[in-house]
Amino acid sequence: MNTTRTQSAKSWSLLTCTLAGAIWLTSCSRGTDVAPDPEPTLPSTTVTMPSTVTATGSLTDIVSRTPHLSLLNAALIRSGLAESFRTGSVTLFAPTDEAFRAAGIAKTTLDSLSPAQVQRILQYHVLNSRLSVSALPANTPTPAPTALVTASMTLFRASDGRLFANAARIVQPDIGANNSVMFVIDRLLQAPSLSTLELIRANPELSLFRLAVDRAGATVLTALQSSAEGGITVFAPSNAAFRAAGYVDADAVRSADPVRLAEILRYHVVARRTFSPMLRSGDVATVQGTPLSIMVGEQGTMLTGRGNPVTGAKLLQTDLTATNGVVHLIDRVLLPTAVNN
Repeated sequence: MNTTRTQSAKSWSLLTCTLAGAIWLTSCSRGTDVAPDPEPTLPSTTVTMPSTVTATGSLTDIVSRTPHLSLLNAALIRSGLAESFRTGSVTLFAPTDEAFRAAGIAKTTLDSLSPAQVQRILQYHVLNSRLSVSALPANTPTPAPTALVTASMTLFRASDGRLFANAARIVQPDIGANNSVMFVIDRLLQAPSLSTLELIRANPELSLFRLAVDRAGATVLTALQSSAEGGITVFAPSNAAFRAAGYVDADAVRSADPVRLAEILRYHVVARRTFSPMLRSGDVATVQGTPLSIMVGEQGTMLTGRGNPVTGAKLLQTDLTATNGVVHLIDRVLLPTAVNN
């Protein structure tokens, strides 16, 4: 496969180049590797830390002697990158053994993958500079380019001090390792390979949304293909949501007013990558221009449109990671203004 050959040739040089990103990272050019099919959405995992990680020596030293990071240690060995983690100045987001297993990855799984495939998993967990948590603005998703040259992650510091990398909770931060730093996380990060538009087209639960995008035309395609540094968030209505909104089948979508349809679809796009733990109550600006409202409570997260504020949309599936953003499936079509479908 072209990806495997390219990444094998690059090996750990990806971790020594500089990358464009947030204000506390340095910059470099990105490659054009073609990535394999995306991994499935990974469930969140509550982690009970058996002990704190001792911050002495290199990243490789720390990982190798920490019992609940044994699968990460196996991944370092399998990838051939263990020695590279002894030098340099990087940030490693370290999934626990529970996080690996929750993603369906055991020691035998790692052994069945090629070194280049394991490298790709690890590279998405590494920043090529030492992360300064104090530089992260509170309650603001912050993009950070990773050592996987085709993808960024999003970092988030909540006002209560909780830290997230994408949808993963950082359960132990700021573990010093020579010139590097490690953050233990409770889930394996998905290394994206498809854009938001490609994810939508590939998901059978979004077939009516896909037809609506095609019917709506260029303005919606442009919004979904945005490559802005901060990424985008797409709240994608399921097929059942479209039917409940009056688009009962494919023919109904194909015959809909494309101008009005474009307004509705652009109302489901936010010009910032926001994973589910980063959602906060309040109004959010959309690409369409009209804000939508988010309410986060004990019963979950609800989204309401200005045109249909009585019943909110629930999140059906969250945190589908794309190269240019994140997609959340919702159970209701949001309307910017009242409309007769």
